[in-house]
Amino acid sequence: MKLALLMFGLLFTSTAMASGSFVKGLNYKANNIQGQVSVYCPNTSRIINCYDSYLSPGSYSKFTYSGDKKVDKVELEAIYEDGKSRKKSSKMKKNVSKRNFNLWIGSLLQRPLLNYGENIVKYVFTNNGKEVESGELSVQVERTATRYCPWASYRGFNESDCNNTASICSNYFRRYNDCQ
Repeated sequence: MKLALLMFGLLFTSTAMASGSFVKGLNYKANNIQGQVSVYCPNTSRIINCYDSYLSPGSYSKFTYSGDKKVDKVELEAIYEDGKSRKKSSKMKKNVSKRNFNLWIGSLLQRPLLNYGENIVKYVFTNNGKEVESGELSVQVERTATRYCPWASYRGFNESDCNNTASICSNYFRRYNDCQ
């Protein structure tokens, strides 16, 4: 009898914890790439060091609900190995978050949900502000070896071409297929 109760408890626990997940999965690889570009413009020339990082299978993902209750919002909190955390939320439509969660891209205006290593992602699904279901997932981000692109040069036709470092680096990495 105790064994049957234990088995039922394990089955119920694993089912309850599996009601939420990222569409792109729970295992990611952080791909770090870098290289150097010489830029020649009408009045100046300079060398730009380019760096980027992206996740495979994707730096953005929607979050899904596999339960049978009605939900209209999901709130996520990722807790990193160092104890720090970050929260994000989205409305839900047909059991899928309306927005793609930014998992990795950091910029002036946005912060990523995940970090290197193990991320404990706690989720709460609500309907009309009332909690419907909650759980947590372990999301892994593996750091891969940095890949280096070959040196390249670009000719700019006006000074604004030469001052847009983000555009130069983006074109550079695209040209070299993210250093693969």
